[in-house]
Amino acid sequence: MFRDAHRGTVEQRIANYRYNRERRGVLPFYVWKWIAIALCLMQVMRIFSDLMARTAAQSADHLCVTLACMSAGIGFAFACMVIVLLTATYFYLAWVKQ
Repeated sequence: MFRDAHRGTVEQRIANYRYNRERRGVLPFYVWKWIAIALCLMQVMRIFSDLMARTAAQSADHLCVTLACMSAGIGFAFACMVIVLLTATYFYLAWVKQ
């Protein structure tokens, strides 16, 4: 969807940067999509943490629920990083003139 503005001749890099600036309008949609994904993962993590509190610590179910909760937490952290990256990219393309 975007072009690499770090390779090619100077004219190609300038043209690619302008193209990316024109396409930056799609980034807020993706930010909101990742926010929704992060909220869903946070709710899944909350549900699994409640299940962890209800299961016995030595049971096999507790291990499965713990692994599922950790997986949801890792997914939530990844979603937060994507949100930050997309937001920073949007602001960079919106404000930095080259």
